[in-house]
Amino acid sequence: MFDFVRAFHDAFRGSTWTFVIVVALGFGVVGAVIAWIVDNSIKNSKADAQQSATLSRQLTIEWHMVYPAVIPAEGRVAALPLFELPQSSDGGGLEEISGKPGGDFAGKTAEGFPSHVKQYRITNYSPKTMFNVRIALHLVFKEAIRRKNQPNAIDSGNVVVDRDWEIVIPKIDPGDDKAFMFYAMNSGKCFASVAFPSTATAQLAGTNSRETVQLITPGTDFFFFSPFAK
Repeated sequence: MFDFVRAFHDAFRGSTWTFVIVVALGFGVVGAVIAWIVDNSIKNSKADAQQSATLSRQLTIEWHMVYPAVIPAEGRVAALPLFELPQSSDGGGLEEISGKPGGDFAGKTAEGFPSHVKQYRITNYSPKTMFNVRIALHLVFKEAIRRKNQPNAIDSGNVVVDRDWEIVIPKIDPGDDKAFMFYAMNSGKCFASVAFPSTATAQLAGTNSRETVQLITPGTDFFFFSPFAK
C-alpha cells in the first residue's frame, strides 16, 4: 500500500502540494458519493415506513341498494335515519333498530312504494383493530316539489340543509368477514344524500392516541334518497 502511494506521489514529479490536493479531492468525491448513498437509503426507508403506516390505517367503504331490508339473525341493525335536520352542527350518531329476524325494517312510503334503503359496508384491511372510529358524513337535503299536472311525480328543489353528521363506530376488527354494516333510509319529506369524507379518526389497538385513517370509496355517491312522505 505504501509503495502504491509513493508511486502515485512520484507521478506528480515531486509536487507534494499537487499530490495532497488531488488526494483530498479524491476523498471528497468518495465522501460525497457515500453521503448521497446513505441519504437516499434513509429517505427510502422513511418512505417505506410511511407507506407501511398508511396501509395499516385504511378502511374501505362499499354501498348497495337493498330490498327487502330485513333484520339479520342477531335481531338488530345500525341505521342512519335521514330527516330534515337543523343547520347547526349539533347531533350525530347512528340509531339501532331491533325486531324479529327476517322482518322488513324499512317498510313502504305513504304511496305504497318500497322505501329506498342503502347498505354501507366498512371493512378494516389493516392488521389492527380500530376502536371508536369517527366518520363525519356529509348530508344534503333538498326540497321535494310535486308537479302540478303529475301529482305522483316529485322534483328536487332548493337545498334546505347542508351539514356534517358524525357517526361513531365502537370497533372494526380486521378482515372482510368482520366488516361493520349500517343502513340509511329517508324518513323525512325532502330528498336526501349521504357523502363520505376521505379520512376518519380512530384509536388503533396497542396505541394510546387517535390517528387519522384513510377511507377508500368506490367514488362519489350522487344518489338522492326519495322522500318518505309529503
